[in-house]
Amino acid sequence: MTAGTHERAIARRVVDHFKQRPSAVPIVEEHLGDREAEVLKLLAEGLLYKEIAAQLGISIGTVKNHVFRVYTKLQVQNRTEATNRYFGRRSEDS
Repeated sequence: MTAGTHERAIARRVVDHFKQRPSAVPIVEEHLGDREAEVLKLLAEGLLYKEIAAQLGISIGTVKNHVFRVYTKLQVQNRTEATNRYFGRRSEDS
């Protein structure tokens, strides 16, 4: 096998791997718990963690835990992505 052929074979395996991955599951409200959805709504309104904590009567650490779980469940990395994904907005719309 020549170097070029070997590289093409590796590239084909990588492409095939990603083709086999299941498509993203649409995000539905049931994926988030009530408190997670509530925290996300407040994040979307622009509140800081300490403001969310005060409004909900929970600690900042608890807010951070909820935010972490929301980001994980929605497969996002920040509040803008989470808001857009959860509320059905596409990133081009914002």
